[in-house]
Amino acid sequence: MELGLHQARSLGDPLIVRSALALIRRLIPERWRARLHPFPSLRQSVLYADVWDEIPGGPVLVWTRDPAGALIGCGGTLARWAAAGVPIDLIDVRPDSNDDRTDCDSGAFRKATAMLGIATLRRLDSAQALDDARRIRPEVLLVPGPLDAGADLLKLLAGAVSSLESRWIALYEGADSELANVVVELDAEELARRRSALAEVSAELALAADGLAEYRAFTTRFVQGHAEPFLRLPPAEFRRLVAVLGHLKA
Repeated sequence: MELGLHQARSLGDPLIVRSALALIRRLIPERWRARLHPFPSLRQSVLYADVWDEIPGGPVLVWTRDPAGALIGCGGTLARWAAAGVPIDLIDVRPDSNDDRTDCDSGAFRKATAMLGIATLRRLDSAQALDDARRIRPEVLLVPGPLDAGADLLKLLAGAVSSLESRWIALYEGADSELANVVVELDAEELARRRSALAEVSAELALAADGLAEYRAFTTRFVQGHAEPFLRLPPAEFRRLVAVLGHLKA
């Protein structure tokens, strides 16, 4: 839970300061911003992310290196999809089976994920996670952004792209909101469910997540509200993203 608590502390800056910085970035001419993006799917949405209203029709798989970070980054989205009957698996992927951290096994995390409607919470090593994904064949694979994923998980993801049949790979919390191309706008019930789930883990996390969701709504859609942004890419373009980041040879 170290990453989640670090995120909570880093969110202590006043919302007005962060919103002012977002406004300054948005004053840069759109044509300049678009030319700076190396990914075609992002060039039309550099100022205004689309709303991700579509509910996946098949399984959703969430890979994480920090269960708290996953709940902060996409907990409200998972609550929405679970309420619609979508089966969701949260996988705590560790480099090897000898990792002795116990976040995933704590009763608090088990209760939190159950409150969100997540079907299973499991810890798997890299090889097991890939086999598990091939078995589940998720329609959507949710993964942490590059700053939170770690090089080993990014390499696993890049290698998995060619063997999975997912429609979308979407990066949640950790991807700069300036790169987000879709956003899930949370309603009051979804926000409350995520807040309650996070409170089982840490009251500090629950408070920080609310502020983050408000900030994300402003930076990605320039509106007041609460949202969870994603960098949603088809598998081929996700592989290119990892290559550009230098974690995989192009």
